[in-house]
Amino acid sequence: MEAATEILKKLALSFFNKNSNEIEKIFENNKVDWGVFIDQGIKHKMLPLIWHVFKDNPILLDQVPFYLKEFLSNNYLVNRHKTNLYYTYISHALDLLSENNIKFAAVKGIVLEKLIYDNHYIKTISDLDILIDGMDGDTVNELFSKGNVYLGKYDYLTNQISSHSRQQQLLFKLTKDHLSDYLISTGDDILPTVKIDVSTDYDWINRGSKNKFGEYLYSGVFELEINERLKIPVLNHAYHFLYIVLHLYRHAWSYRFIKRNISIRLSMFNDLLLYWLNFKSELVEEFPLILQDSSIYKQVSWVIYHTDQIFETDISKSLGLTVESNSINNAFGQNNGIIYWEGSIENRLWCHDEITLFKTEGEN
Repeated sequence: MEAATEILKKLALSFFNKNSNEIEKIFENNKVDWGVFIDQGIKHKMLPLIWHVFKDNPILLDQVPFYLKEFLSNNYLVNRHKTNLYYTYISHALDLLSENNIKFAAVKGIVLEKLIYDNHYIKTISDLDILIDGMDGDTVNELFSKGNVYLGKYDYLTNQISSHSRQQQLLFKLTKDHLSDYLISTGDDILPTVKIDVSTDYDWINRGSKNKFGEYLYSGVFELEINERLKIPVLNHAYHFLYIVLHLYRHAWSYRFIKRNISIRLSMFNDLLLYWLNFKSELVEEFPLILQDSSIYKQVSWVIYHTDQIFETDISKSLGLTVESNSINNAFGQNNGIIYWEGSIENRLWCHDEITLFKTEGEN
């Protein structure tokens, strides 16, 4: 397992540096368990990145069994097809917002695919992520309901759009950090619907209220050209970096996600690392100013600390961050009680049943 996971950790740097020597050395010195490699690659949504790095390197490609080459290639082509469909259909949702003077910014997947993966179809995009001002939530709900955007989820067993359960509707109402999921029907056999995930908050604490991101949507957004047919508003690099950091924190500390073994993925840390490497000079200058807001300091320092642990980087030092030692291995349990895990952040990443790693405070 060690060789397989070390390769996965090296992929982001290999993509950034255009140099896969470190991965070649792992193959030279170790026998890779391909079952573990593919299993973890699927779990961490890294198959397109694996194929992109491997396909143009004869030394690496020669190590891969033929049946896995075919599998990885097919997965990459499917991801390319799905990404292009997102590019095609997001305009409808964004036009609804723009035509009604709703301030918004696209975040995460579709933005990262352009900014840090250079439109190589590497990011596995599961939905269109949009940030709006929390005060506009009711207005956006009304616009979507009248705009041929369907409220609900896609059932892959029946190939139908189904309504959210009562429990899911209640969850959205109680948390108030996201609107209910919306779908746009594509008629495509591979991606029948495009999902829209609208966030109304940035730290998932001051839920449903007017927040600093909401204020920033009125002044600090720039237009990003995704391709020759599509331009979308996005946050500046410092604020978007903050958004993906806090999104990772939310997943890492969520008991609901931990129980489902989907709390954190290596691809999340990869995104953060590549964002840092691409925009380091700008982030070093601007990000510390954002961190003067003490309400987010703990979350940010926690995420950056664990990023450094995974990749042996020094982002924390560059940003002047320190983490509280008694919170390093913590997360939220039931009713927001504290639970903790033993071991490193990598124990969580590679585990198949994450909840088994955790204990409650005071438990031996």
